[in-house]
Amino acid sequence: MVLAEPVLNNYGQTLLNKGVEISTNHKKILKTWNIATVYIKNGGNGGGNGDSLIDERIFGFVADSLKQRMSWTPELEIEKDLFNSAVMICASDYKEKQ
Repeated sequence: MVLAEPVLNNYGQTLLNKGVEISTNHKKILKTWNIATVYIKNGGNGGGNGDSLIDERIFGFVADSLKQRMSWTPELEIEKDLFNSAVMICASDYKEKQ
């Protein structure tokens, strides 16, 4: 996941710049600063500029739903990336249906 917009804290300070690829450490930073929503570049072929806003609650709901369906737990970094990609795709679809 790549940021489409910079992430700012409540004081207007930049925590993460636009174009940064989100890592596990970045997620910890976002949680520490209580940042629940970020703009993510969406590499899809749909219309618009390819950017979408995915609320952390939708992301969490979709992640929990997928975990219940899975017969394995992602352990390797590539498996975790694959899982997160699936969650982003499903969360984007979920958001469009709302």
